[in-house]
Amino acid sequence: MWTVPNILLTLFGLVLMVTPLALWVAWTTAIFTGVLVAAFLSLIGAVIITRSQGKNSAN
Repeated sequence: MWTVPNILLTLFGLVLMVTPLALWVAWTTAIFTGVLVAAFLSLIGAVIITRSQGKNSAN
């Protein structure tokens, strides 16, 4: 069953998987910076989701 945390974790993971390719094909500094920011936000989101899932499963 798909729950909101699972969907978010999947989306964050997809963004992180595509990041190396997006950095490789970025042709301007603005795109390069945008990709890095998106990857960083996805990483933070994935960490928050996994930590909150660990606390919820213990209850």
